[in-house]
Amino acid sequence: MNVTSARVAALCEQVRHFIETEAIPRENPAHIHDPAALDRTLTELRAIAKAAGQYLPQMPVQHAASACPGPSEPPFWKKQVAAIWGQAQ
Repeated sequence: MNVTSARVAALCEQVRHFIETEAIPRENPAHIHDPAALDRTLTELRAIAKAAGQYLPQMPVQHAASACPGPSEPPFWKKQVAAIWGQAQ
């Protein structure tokens, strides 16, 4: 197993553990009819995932929204927004 494969395997195990210990226990059928409760749960899970270093592990830091310089946003973001929202840029 090469270094990349080992890192991917470790990340998969971390995510599996997070799902089993944090996400699944918070599942609630009431979330279907109570979007506010679902939002609160998701906010809680995001904070836990960020603290564990598991929030958006596939996104390099330089591409995170906090790295975007604002009005002079790079073409990368314009293309992504257009792809997601179907807007012509």
